Amino acid sequence: MNAKKKSTKCPHLKTHKLRGGLETFRTIQQYLVSCNFSLLKPSGKSAAITCMKCCQESKWKGNQSNLKEKEENSAVKINGNAEKSEKNFDSFFNGNGRILVCLECAFFGCWSHNHIQEHFEESGHCLAAETLDLLGSVDIYCGHCKDYDYDIDYDLASSAERINGKMAQQRLKLDSNVVSKNSTHYYEWTPTRSEAENLIRSSKRFDVPSHLLGLRGLVNLGNTCFMNCILQCFIHNPLMRNFFLSDMHNRKLCQHRVNEKNRVCFACEMDFLFTEVFSSVKTPFTPHHFLHSMWKHSTYFAGYEQQDAHEFLIAALSGIHSDCIAEGTKGNTMVGRECKCIVHQIFNGVLRSDVTCKTCQTVSTAYDPFFDISLDLAKQPKGGPEISDDLLACLDRFTQPEQLGMSEKTFCTSCNSLQNSTKQLSMHAIPLVLCLHIKRFESQSSGKLDTFVSFAEELDISPFLSVNKRKSTVVLEESEMNGNSVPSSDVLDRRVEKYELFGVVNHTGKMDSGHYISHVKHNNMWYKCDDSWIHPSTLQQVLKSRGYLLFYIQKHLQYSRPPTSNGQHL
Repeated sequence: MNAKKKSTKCPHLKTHKLRGGLETFRTIQQYLVSCNFSLLKPSGKSAAITCMKCCQESKWKGNQSNLKEKEENSAVKINGNAEKSEKNFDSFFNGNGRILVCLECAFFGCWSHNHIQEHFEESGHCLAAETLDLLGSVDIYCGHCKDYDYDIDYDLASSAERINGKMAQQRLKLDSNVVSKNSTHYYEWTPTRSEAENLIRSSKRFDVPSHLLGLRGLVNLGNTCFMNCILQCFIHNPLMRNFFLSDMHNRKLCQHRVNEKNRVCFACEMDFLFTEVFSSVKTPFTPHHFLHSMWKHSTYFAGYEQQDAHEFLIAALSGIHSDCIAEGTKGNTMVGRECKCIVHQIFNGVLRSDVTCKTCQTVSTAYDPFFDISLDLAKQPKGGPEISDDLLACLDRFTQPEQLGMSEKTFCTSCNSLQNSTKQLSMHAIPLVLCLHIKRFESQSSGKLDTFVSFAEELDISPFLSVNKRKSTVVLEESEMNGNSVPSSDVLDRRVEKYELFGVVNHTGKMDSGHYISHVKHNNMWYKCDDSWIHPSTLQQVLKSRGYLLFYIQKHLQYSRPPTSNGQHL
């Protein structure tokens, strides 16, 4: 026999359907459902579905051994024995003993003894369905085509009668006090033909391929490339995307818009931005609402002059934070002095500053929150060739002890006077998304520093954590005092904190007449975003670019930060 296939419509099934065969099928299905849900027998046992010809032959022969064997097998089944005899009538539901029902006269015949095929030859009928299939997905067997076919109307009719049977069974149990009347009942929902067509039509409403959904250019409104590149990094930040696409902030329900119609709300602007970008529209989006909100929030950005992308990033994060806290929506609350808004949950980290007195070695510690870390570039030799830099080297310089000048003497509580001291920064608490700012525009006089800084797709910041940096510094000082070599990495905490790159902002041209672009990672592919234009890119091209802002996300996210030995969060 051919395997089941859902291929070309069978002409015999089409004719049967046109002649009202669907109503006959419903009647047969009602009987099978009644048997399956024990609606016909008060004993609570399912009625047997057997081959009519096998029953007739059994009665005609008067085979008492078969009856005895059936009783024995029935007792075995009641006792929970999984082994069933092939001669038991329950075997009609297994293997070659399956039962088919004729869809034209409701004849039940088995396949194993060719009784259903004999019925087709004697009656001229040709369509049948397996009784087990009628309790699930329905495939119709045609004796003329020698193959199976599928029709959605038969399948929907079968599902509808099955649901009606379940509801009738529950009503019988309620009437007999078998279950509590306060019990909650869950019913299977199967869409009608019109509902199924609506679902299919709605699921195909996107005009762009699914892997490109979320890629949309942003129109330059006049030297607003600094805004577009930051917004692209927001859009492709997985945590921000999940927050706003999960309707965690709904601009239509925002209290700011309800109470003050002209109130600026950056969270609403972000919600609108994500809605538009993921709407499958192919034309570039014009973010004029976001720009106008920034003008009202910070007059420094008002107008169409060129601005710094890093400054815009900080202003935008500050605006989103303020609006989330002011609204007090779910997930945007204050716990003690720690903010739980979406901006702080994603970008907020804590720097530790250790100031050590050069006279008595007393250490004074302070903690400062940060949204980003600004890194200095290595000094270039005057008149010589340009020397490239490295991101890890920049981080190492950032966390190295710094000798404070004479004008920066600090007050030592132990010495009770101003003393020379050293200052060392380290990462006390790391953010989920780490933003690194390469300081290329340090001052007007120096212009733009176009030094190439190499960076990798993965970033391990464990050497720059407070617990590790402090250990290495103390051991290094002791080693230098004893005349030993530089300490090995065995003193470092073995915990590895790895980040993965997902966004890069680049600046091309001069300081006063340049252009911003961004590279973003979308569905494991890299794309270059240049205002209205989005082009495919590669990881190699991204790593060769002269990055200005680098966005890294933790590879392994945790629901809460693990506490250190002193109870604080690292």
